[in-house]
Amino acid sequence: MKAKAKAKIKWDNCAYYINRELSWLEFNDRVLSLADDKNNKLLERLKFLAIVSSNLEEFFMVRVAAINQQKEDGLKVDTPDGLSFDEQLKMIRERVKKMLANQYDIFYNKLIPALKKYSIEIITKIKDLEKYEKYLFNIFENEIKPILTPISIGPTHPFPNLLTGRLYLAVALEPEPDCPELVKKSNLSFIEIPTNIQGRFIKIEKEQTYIPIEKIIELFVDDIYSGFKVKSKNIIKITRDADFDIDKDDVADLLKEVETNIKRMHQRDVIKLEYEKGLPTKILNTIIAKNKFKKKKHSKYTAF
Repeated sequence: MKAKAKAKIKWDNCAYYINRELSWLEFNDRVLSLADDKNNKLLERLKFLAIVSSNLEEFFMVRVAAINQQKEDGLKVDTPDGLSFDEQLKMIRERVKKMLANQYDIFYNKLIPALKKYSIEIITKIKDLEKYEKYLFNIFENEIKPILTPISIGPTHPFPNLLTGRLYLAVALEPEPDCPELVKKSNLSFIEIPTNIQGRFIKIEKEQTYIPIEKIIELFVDDIYSGFKVKSKNIIKITRDADFDIDKDDVADLLKEVETNIKRMHQRDVIKLEYEKGLPTKILNTIIAKNKFKKKKHSKYTAF
């Protein structure tokens, strides 16, 4: 009896392959699952949340940036899975939105309540800061306000080059009736949140209570803009392209070339824009226009 011939596998069949970017997102999703695992210690779960955010930032700066660059260069799709650049970007955005929604749910609805049971409180709502207002005002006036540098937009102040990976408070302004004529023309300002100097959280003395520094700035932002009425205040964050190649054979000084590319990083294309819900459409459209975004179904900006 003759043995049956084995079917020949066609290794060029796209069905046999998984897109490497989507596979990476699946890996990061598994890291996120560790933050949701009650068998892990609470502070370890918080660390896993931070790792997920750090991983995603690098993912957009390098991998998504590379896809965008290949698309702009007009390259043809030559990946084993056969997905086009547009298909990859669309699927990445859908999965990342789902991942971030899950991440926020774990933090706000699971970890914060769990920490509170151990008398560790993280306050993220402005209305809950009222009982600490006097204490926080002292910190704001003496430690935070002196290092803030608001950047207002106007005829003599062009739109700023927002730094990659930094948190900003986008503030919509309306001049008061007695505001000087010269200042009236400014209706939008940005404040960089000084997390690199102060850290992300401020601890209340003698308590295990922690408050994000941006919430303290939001609480007292009116004191920064004398002569203006604050119409809105929302957190935004942009991520820029950090994917660059250096031809070692054509560079005389490799170290200097690397330093030059790093210095230019804050001038590179924006890959991702995140903004707090409630950001006025007019401000959002201004940010999009100034950073030369193109509005598409799978656009690179979204609200969380």
